Amino acid sequence: MFIRRGEGARIEDEDGNRYLDWMMAYGALPLGHAHPAVVGAIREAATSGALFAAATEVEVEVAEILQKIIPGAERVRFASTGTEAVMAAVRLARGFTGRPKILKFEGHYHGWYDDVMVNAHPHPPASLGHRNDPIRIADSSGLNRRALEDTIVAPWNDLAAAERELTRSVELLDNDPFQLVLLGMTFEKKGDQAKARELFEKAFEMSTGSNPPNVHSRAFTRRKLGK
Repeated sequence: MFIRRGEGARIEDEDGNRYLDWMMAYGALPLGHAHPAVVGAIREAATSGALFAAATEVEVEVAEILQKIIPGAERVRFASTGTEAVMAAVRLARGFTGRPKILKFEGHYHGWYDDVMVNAHPHPPASLGHRNDPIRIADSSGLNRRALEDTIVAPWNDLAAAERELTRSVELLDNDPFQLVLLGMTFEKKGDQAKARELFEKAFEMSTGSNPPNVHSRAFTRRKLGK
């Protein structure tokens, strides 16, 4: 399918067929396509230049707004895509902790980065293995072989299973200083946030060093926290 234009909640393909756009750029278009206010702002900004390989004042303004509406956002870094944001967050966490492993959950998609392209898409239940020992499945060929080695996978919404993976990882390292980056999400259903908080707190308790960084990767995070 090739799309030629969009307006509001509708998109139109090259043959003139119109569709309701349920994707909305994976959540990045809360106002829909070609919203007059957004179009006007883009036109005005374009008169001052297109792209600078340096910081701009508007970045500071937006960062300060985000700090006001997102609890704990002491620093803000912008990225062109979600994949780039995850890559930067994982690298920062690894640099801070000096430890390579990541814990992620089945079915959680965090971009095209090798280390998170593991069990990111739906698979037949039979291929996933037992909940107590999930099979790590590469979602693409061409991944770095360390991606499967350094990425720990646990079923979602199963505190006991995640706890087992955390314990197993610490034991395998013979109690060497060990730390995990938890790739979580901002949750839709009532009670999910409480479950996630319980999981993160348990991870903190089991850490043999300082607390593991938590990386929340979700396109809608900004909108939900800004309510």
